[in-house]
Amino acid sequence: MSNTYEVAGKLGAFAARKIQILQRDYLGSGSRAAHARSVLAQLRRLHEPGSSTWIMAGRELFENWPELDLGPSEETRALRAVATSFKFYAIHQQSNTVGMSMPHKKKDGAQVPRRNPYSFGQACRQIDPDIDRSGAIRRRLASIEAAYDFEGIAYHMRGLIKLMSSKQIGLDYFSLIKDLYLVQCDGLKDRVLIDWSRAYFGSLETEPQKAAAIEIEKA
Repeated sequence: MSNTYEVAGKLGAFAARKIQILQRDYLGSGSRAAHARSVLAQLRRLHEPGSSTWIMAGRELFENWPELDLGPSEETRALRAVATSFKFYAIHQQSNTVGMSMPHKKKDGAQVPRRNPYSFGQACRQIDPDIDRSGAIRRRLASIEAAYDFEGIAYHMRGLIKLMSSKQIGLDYFSLIKDLYLVQCDGLKDRVLIDWSRAYFGSLETEPQKAAAIEIEKA
């Protein structure tokens, strides 16, 4: 599959649906909620030295992995994007009693507006809507831009995800996963950063945060 944006979209749909199911279970009760809490704890430990969570969390990460006909380097990018998005969500949702993964589509199936209130750039703006006093947020975004590799990008993004979690600011994980894939592709990092910058410095678009998990139809 040669269309980079098509690959990004399929990865986004795959991982975002799994995140929504995890969120539904986490916000529920009983054995499903307990299992979801255990899975999220495992996902928060991904990439840590000595962690054995790749096998423990493998079902959530890789079951029904889409057939994308990727080359080795593209496959590596895809795996990084999906695994990192799951770790981000696990950090984002921790201790929150409302869902942090927000819908990419409205209930009637329509796409959210182009200025997506749950995009990464808009979510960063919501941490502190006053740009004149939000220098710390801009410095973190600048550190993402200056990072030499994906690990550096993910490190600085994680700090912003933690701030979003502390203020219960939701994210559109479908769009985030796409960005995490595209930012690794030759010539596309700037395109992602331009989108984030435009969303951050544009007018603040907000919608009420959902107070309950989004219902996902059973496959």
